[in-house]
Amino acid sequence: MNPVVVHLTSAHPPKDLRIFWKECRSLAAAGYDVTLVAPGANAETIDGVRLIGVRKRASRLWRMTGVVWDVYRIAAALRARVYHLHDPELLTIAPLLRAQGAKVIFDMHELLPETVMSKPWIAPMLELARDAVRKDVPTLGHCLGGQLMSKALGGEVTRARVKEIGWGEVEVADNGVAREWFGGVAA
Repeated sequence: MNPVVVHLTSAHPPKDLRIFWKECRSLAAAGYDVTLVAPGANAETIDGVRLIGVRKRASRLWRMTGVVWDVYRIAAALRARVYHLHDPELLTIAPLLRAQGAKVIFDMHELLPETVMSKPWIAPMLELARDAVRKDVPTLGHCLGGQLMSKALGGEVTRARVKEIGWGEVEVADNGVAREWFGGVAA
């Protein structure tokens, strides 16, 4: 039996240059059993690659929730040895696929920080941050919000030297500035 590799995308077209034409077809030519799950794909086999479609969704929210769930249901049923993920929102299903004993690969095609900053919704967010500063509105940025505020005010957003992820308790200091910012939140 040939090793089974399933490529998963929630955003790219079924015949994406990188995913289908280069990666999937190359694996199939090398003897792998390859399936590509993609929005809008017709159920067919091309050059040894089986395509399975999920419904395309119009909004970003539906793509990041409904399409991800649809992709996961098909992926889990395929019981592959290797899953190759192509979109950041699919990282949410990676632990579920790994729990089946599969290897999971995440293939980030773009330089994500640079592409995020070019999204059409970023410019209005940057202007909102600038406007808040002009109007002296107290503003707190967390995670992407902090990066957007930095960028809006002339700062440089770069890759951190170490990975920053985690959870922790936040305590409000018991002083006048904290009370002004956080109101009735207990210190």
